[in-house]
Amino acid sequence: MHQLWVSLSVTPLLWLVVTLGAYLIGVALRRAAGDTPLVNPVLVAIALVGGLLLVTGTPYATYFSGAKFIHFLLGPATVALAIPLADNIHHVRRSLVEMGAALLVGCLVSMLSGIGFVLLLGGPAQVALSMAPKAVTTPIAMAVASEIGGLPALTAVLAILGGIIAAVLGESLLRATGVRD
Repeated sequence: MHQLWVSLSVTPLLWLVVTLGAYLIGVALRRAAGDTPLVNPVLVAIALVGGLLLVTGTPYATYFSGAKFIHFLLGPATVALAIPLADNIHHVRRSLVEMGAALLVGCLVSMLSGIGFVLLLGGPAQVALSMAPKAVTTPIAMAVASEIGGLPALTAVLAILGGIIAAVLGESLLRATGVRD
């Protein structure tokens, strides 16, 4: 049995299937919990895959050799986010100044608070730079971190955690503040 696992664990297809399966388990758990944002399929998948890697002693590099196809698809998925934006361009044009101001302030607060927090706690500059692009999509955050001297892997974790936190808390916070649209 051990020999079978050793052979399977280095097969890239195994880790692709494990990743997709873990995500589908997360989706099923969320549905079973009444579609509450507290049960996040991405977080469930991370916990399941991470636990499996720990239990089996599989190195991350071996896992990533199979999951890199999903990593590759993050780029096209990010580009696909432009489709709803293009479909609603008339709304964007109508509120361009307000949206631009909100985006500028939000970006500055996000970047400066992350950098400031790390530096205030005495963290190294490389970690501070890794915090700067944390509030954008993962592939963009990793590319920016690489360009400015941050750690792309750390930035990826921060971007994913930020997305999960926003997904879990965002709807409740918007509802509590009276935002409906």
